[in-house]
Amino acid sequence: MTGPTTARSRVSRSLAPGAPRRQGRRRGGTVPLATLVIALFAVLFASVTPAAATGGAPARRERPAAAGELHAVATGLRACDSSRRPVVMVHGFTGDRGVWSTMTQKFEEDGYCKVYYYDYPSGPGPFVHTLEELASGFGWAVREALGGRSVDVVAHSMGSLITRQAIRYDFNGSGEHVPALGSQVAHWVSLAGPNHGAKNEWLNALCGTMTCGPQLTGMKRNSAFLAKLNSGTEAPGPTQYLTYRTPGDEQVDEDSVPLTGNAENRRIDLRHARGPSTIHNRFMGNSEVISGVLAFFKHGPTSDIEQYKPYRIAAEHSGKMMDVRDAAGARGTPVQQYQANGTNAQVWEFFQGYAPGVYNIRSGVDFCLKEQDAQAVLGDCSGGHTYWQAVPAGDGSFYLRNDFSGTYLDVPGHSHANSVQLITYRFTGGTNQRWRLSPA
Repeated sequence: MTGPTTARSRVSRSLAPGAPRRQGRRRGGTVPLATLVIALFAVLFASVTPAAATGGAPARRERPAAAGELHAVATGLRACDSSRRPVVMVHGFTGDRGVWSTMTQKFEEDGYCKVYYYDYPSGPGPFVHTLEELASGFGWAVREALGGRSVDVVAHSMGSLITRQAIRYDFNGSGEHVPALGSQVAHWVSLAGPNHGAKNEWLNALCGTMTCGPQLTGMKRNSAFLAKLNSGTEAPGPTQYLTYRTPGDEQVDEDSVPLTGNAENRRIDLRHARGPSTIHNRFMGNSEVISGVLAFFKHGPTSDIEQYKPYRIAAEHSGKMMDVRDAAGARGTPVQQYQANGTNAQVWEFFQGYAPGVYNIRSGVDFCLKEQDAQAVLGDCSGGHTYWQAVPAGDGSFYLRNDFSGTYLDVPGHSHANSVQLITYRFTGGTNQRWRLSPA
């Protein structure tokens, strides 16, 4: 544990030359020619010697034209855990640091010492930079502020594109070279990222009110920028990727967000959630999203659940098992909690649904766990209501979120009684919504 950070500090530094240092007056005499020659050779030799050969730090790179600023968020007076990776938060098109206020507060309360937000370059013509140039500026700012230290990144909307570009690709242009961040980013989270393009309606509306510059052009479906960014494996390791999407997003279609490769893709319904009037901007202040991001940064994706392995699933608050009533393998049979009895009615297997991190959960007696009219029953292993996401709670247990409705498997009323049918309910974070897996 370390002491608290005491002030908000700006950590990016301009590389513009500082004021010249005053030179002392040399007193008397002239410098011998041999001394000048030796000094000249020393300077030339030093200028071409790699840092590795001298054992020093690499030479500082020139600041890219599109580099913004990385700012540290004050963590108040509470103690924090210095072993955690720094977190960098990156807003979207025309956004600002204010969108992260709720999330940064929750991260600080959770014990993070180092939380940063990234500001894009300001000044005249802030929208003239391409997405590749913004990515180079982001990569430069991270290394300038944090060196080679491993970091976690959470980005909203367009921020998802520039940060993923900075992870995947070097930048070479306009006489600048910025190497890719690569494995320096341990975990990356995209909130409503237009990973395969933004909505045409939104782009056309913006282009009608302002110059349709390279950033908006790069966010169009099938743009050259996105074609390169998504070539090959969209989310290559070792960085671990997580995406969030919602129905009703005014700027990004749901099918644009998920990634292939080393990615987990989650769906949450924010249409009726509290927050800004624009659904697209509700992710950053949503408690369910924040809890999921925190757990992902701490524990990684949920893909450590083994497919086709038989599990017993116990309610965290009661210790009772998820159970098929009367072991009846028929559609519509209620799924309940019941004391452990060792039967197949309490055995469940996970197998991947339409995307990584999304599962069908099949009963040992037949059929799959299904949400039907906000109640848990058995049903055919197909269709949205039978897809579930296992979201880490941070202590080894999981929340089971229905991928179609965005609600969570729940024991009503925190009941400890046998034969209580399970329901689905909005996220509360209670132990009656947490489930612990053990081998059957």
